[in-house]
Amino acid sequence: MLHPQDFEKPTKHPFDMLRGYRNACQKESLLAWMLSQCVEAGEWIAIPCQYQHDDLVKDEILIPTEQECCYRLSKKAKGLLYSVYGKED
Repeated sequence: MLHPQDFEKPTKHPFDMLRGYRNACQKESLLAWMLSQCVEAGEWIAIPCQYQHDDLVKDEILIPTEQECCYRLSKKAKGLLYSVYGKED
């Protein structure tokens, strides 16, 4: 299981991480920002967002919480993000 400590804090855009997704660049930016919040918190936290992200929920990249416009990163999202920001041993 991945932990936030397994990741470098995002400092660059994860270009092509979501290749083939509509509006991929914007979604990649959102995921990098969400990862950054979790790395700072030191745990996988639910993150309030300004907008709804139904496409990312539908694609099983974000998990909605009971709070409106608040999401958690899914296992799939963490794997995608690890491919870009994972710490090397």
